[in-house]
Amino acid sequence: MIKKYKRPLLAAVLAVAAVLALVGPATASATVWKDGGTTVTKEFSIGVTGPQNYEMENSAGGIQCSEHFTLKFNGVSTTTLGTFENKGCTTFGTYKTCTVQNVEAIGAPWAVTLEPTALKITSFHIKHTFKAGCPKGEINQTLNVTMTPNSTSSITELNTFGTSGTFKQFGTFTVDSPNSGTYGIG
Repeated sequence: MIKKYKRPLLAAVLAVAAVLALVGPATASATVWKDGGTTVTKEFSIGVTGPQNYEMENSAGGIQCSEHFTLKFNGVSTTTLGTFENKGCTTFGTYKTCTVQNVEAIGAPWAVTLEPTALKITSFHIKHTFKAGCPKGEINQTLNVTMTPNSTSSITELNTFGTSGTFKQFGTFTVDSPNSGTYGIG
């Protein structure tokens, strides 16, 4: 009786082993920083600068801010987004009568997860407060934000996007010199 089931059992074991051989490496391999196709194993920083929109009420109003951030890699496995600098904001729509008084990065540096085609920022939180007389109070949101590079092999630009209810945040950041086009992910 054992002989009767030996061949089907062996075939099933081999089939499972083949599937594990194919799936195992794919699930075990993590996305890493690359420089010219080579995995980066040293610390580095990338400065990014650009406009970021913070829109409320289904885009009826909000602010656009010129911002600068620094992406930092520790040379092993951790990437963060921090060193936030606000270079000025303008208001529009239902916020057009408001003037930004203060911009605060809460919880920075934020954790960044590398994915095959994007970077994911966890709990990104920028608080904007307005001068007295603004009927809108403040913009104070925490989001998980996606940064999508224009190229995974040679990043010169990152597009951001995050949303929660009627709030959305998006922008386009240019990688500062000398690292523009140096690094990629894969």
